[in-house]
Amino acid sequence: MADPVVRAGAVEVLRALRLGDAALYARTLDAPDTGVRQQTVRALISVDALPELVRAGADPSREVRAYASRVSTT
Repeated sequence: MADPVVRAGAVEVLRALRLGDAALYARTLDAPDTGVRQQTVRALISVDALPELVRAGADPSREVRAYASRVSTT
């Protein structure tokens, strides 16, 4: 899927239906689109994928890093 809106939507649907796991979501942490990476962080939070969330905490995007930091406050 090349369209970032479709990719972000796919990650969101997988998260909402509880069909994904940390390994699946981690594959989208390197997506070029910030929105996809933000949805990935939401999905990683839902499966308590702490190592992957630590990796997201070093993302070049401030928005993604901020989203990943939310896990440490919950």
